[in-house]
Amino acid sequence: MQNIINTIRGSRISNLITKFYYKENELRFMILIQSDNDVIPYQDFSDYGAYKTAFNKVLEAKSKDLILSLKGNNEDRQLKIA
Repeated sequence: MQNIINTIRGSRISNLITKFYYKENELRFMILIQSDNDVIPYQDFSDYGAYKTAFNKVLEAKSKDLILSLKGNNEDRQLKIA
């Protein structure tokens, strides 16, 4: 049985990865979070500005050891103060 992770502390983030790909001729940006031996899909974007804003929020969570929500869709995911 696989464990479902709903949140992650910034200190547990070892690396951030951006996957660039095309979906129906549209460039997409997916943020992946590497923690321990897992790679967790975080958010997926077609808009570069929205991607960059979310990426900077994840960097902030990593550097300040904040808690990131991993539930819901792009709009539902947010930083929580630990």
